[in-house]
Amino acid sequence: MSEIEDKGNGYHLMDLVRRLRGKDGCPWDRDQTLRSLTPYLLEETHEVMEAIEIEDDEKLQEELGDLLFIVLFFTAIAEEKNAFSLPDVIQGIREKILVRHPHVFKNPTHLTNSDAHAQWEHIKRTQRADKKRPLLQAGAAGLPALLHAFRIQEKAASFGFDWDALEPIFKKIQEELDEVREAMASDPEGPRTGQEIGDLLFSVVNLARHLKQDPERSLRGTADRFCGRFDKMNSLIQADGLRLEEASLDTLDQYWERVKWAEES
Repeated sequence: MSEIEDKGNGYHLMDLVRRLRGKDGCPWDRDQTLRSLTPYLLEETHEVMEAIEIEDDEKLQEELGDLLFIVLFFTAIAEEKNAFSLPDVIQGIREKILVRHPHVFKNPTHLTNSDAHAQWEHIKRTQRADKKRPLLQAGAAGLPALLHAFRIQEKAASFGFDWDALEPIFKKIQEELDEVREAMASDPEGPRTGQEIGDLLFSVVNLARHLKQDPERSLRGTADRFCGRFDKMNSLIQADGLRLEEASLDTLDQYWERVKWAEES
């Protein structure tokens, strides 16, 4: 048995959650609902991602535990509503993995990475054929926009609707950039400009996908580097007896270039 089910250490983890939700439990835990817990799910997920990004195994272990606890918390609330139980959750994912990996568990067959992914998508479409979902529905609507776009493009590619080379993607990005400029010329803050910027971002995500890069991680890394450089720039400015908010744009740019040069040298 897993630690979730094993009672050798007193309460197993699911029992802990049930106890917290019980009449003699914690008032804060009792007051939680599926909706109220959602922000904590997002927070714990991002903390797991951060631990992976900084390659901190000790932190990753802790954050995975926090994430598991939140998952069990959701399950406990569902149990109280007689919606489903922990065994239902475990059996559901077990069956899904078995069905969607026939090349491993049913008829052992060697598949390439792309073939295995295409098979997964085909089986998933077959299973959901009677649920009348949009053809390219790529999971939760609450996904970060870059990841949502990435998943949509993966779905389209599974139907064969995809570029077969990089050069057309670069041309598409340039085309979308030109359309942004065109929209800006007539109404820079209007809805069409926003739409064209969205098209441009979608094309950049497509480039990242073809280069096997995670656009979410790439953008997050750039944002983190920008923050780090900005702090270093501010430190240089203060060391020279100046104030960030009083410096001209030209002055800020000079300090920015100094920071970049120091990082690259």
